[in-house]
Amino acid sequence: MTELSFTRDLPRTTDCARLAREFLRDSFTGSPALDSLELIASELVTNAFTHGTESINLGIQVLNEKAVRLEVTSGFDPTLGELTLDHSQPADTLSEGRRGLRIVSALVDSWGWEVSGSSVTVWTIVSS
Repeated sequence: MTELSFTRDLPRTTDCARLAREFLRDSFTGSPALDSLELIASELVTNAFTHGTESINLGIQVLNEKAVRLEVTSGFDPTLGELTLDHSQPADTLSEGRRGLRIVSALVDSWGWEVSGSSVTVWTIVSS
């Protein structure tokens, strides 16, 4: 199978998560993983909007007939200290935050992040 790749630059607005979901619907109509991909992208794009800086880019690559890589890249301020995406601490049940990465972790086969200069990419591998 030939690898298919799609990317979309998203505006840094409150509409970015909705635009990410629409992009995935347009690109992966009929995929059995579409619902999971939409939820994962929504969570990661929202985190990039909330905690990142500058632009947001959504990338998706079909690795083979059973796996898709989804990644979200955004800027971040390295002067704020080391980046940690820790979801191991218990979330406060009344808090709005700290649930997204738990949801992502439950839906993916694997995930992680890479820092390059002043940008960070959070990637996931999802079975389709």
